[in-house]
Amino acid sequence: SAANIGIFDAVNNSLVRRVVFRNAVNTLSNAVNYDCVKTPTGVCVRQYIFKEIITIDPGSNGLIVSHQLCCRNGNNDNVQDAGAAGSTYWCYIPPNTIVNSSPRFNEIPPTYVCIDAPLDIDYSALDPDGDSLVYEFYTPYIGGSTNDPKPNTPSAPPYNALIWANTFFETNQVTGSPANYINSSTGQYTLTPTSIGTYTIGIKVSEYRNGVFLSSTLSDYQFNVINCEFDIVSNFDVPGGTAVGGAYTC
Repeated sequence: SAANIGIFDAVNNSLVRRVVFRNAVNTLSNAVNYDCVKTPTGVCVRQYIFKEIITIDPGSNGLIVSHQLCCRNGNNDNVQDAGAAGSTYWCYIPPNTIVNSSPRFNEIPPTYVCIDAPLDIDYSALDPDGDSLVYEFYTPYIGGSTNDPKPNTPSAPPYNALIWANTFFETNQVTGSPANYINSSTGQYTLTPTSIGTYTIGIKVSEYRNGVFLSSTLSDYQFNVINCEFDIVSNFDVPGGTAVGGAYTC
């Protein structure tokens, strides 16, 4: 497996370099955000991690690093023409006059989401430089095509945002009540989904230093909302009581 990466000048958008990341380590993700839920069948999410060490000079203009794939799942409910809509994953590296490290999300989102069950996800990130972080929804980007689903060289920026399907928009990405909400200061994401389906999710964390914007890290993810089966376990505690054979005496 390989990931084709394009590195572009952030001012004139010209291609600076192309690199290929290889030898990905892949694992089966089973991240779950519910207690007492029975593992469903037919849910499979595999995570690929590419690691390479390269040296690049952002110069006085900064750089944009991108990777593109097509296409999203055709049954995606909140993206218009999802089966032909690809993805662009990109980040901005400031000029070399600014020393900066990107924030990293702390948790992997869940592999599935349960209908009518309150969801509470920690979408917080850790910034090695201690910069101030602000969380918000964003509209993910498209890239690649059905004719060229894995471009050897990603197209140059700027990148186009996907088009949301009817009734969906940037701050309403999943059908829910209460609707999806993210705390801009903590990254805490809450939602109670009310409709089974497949949904694209865009979460952005932006970093600021002394009030000056530096960069953003983007999470373009997919939620699968399904019917879940829960094991209900009752656990009572009587203050000052002693349980003997399942019965309390005081």
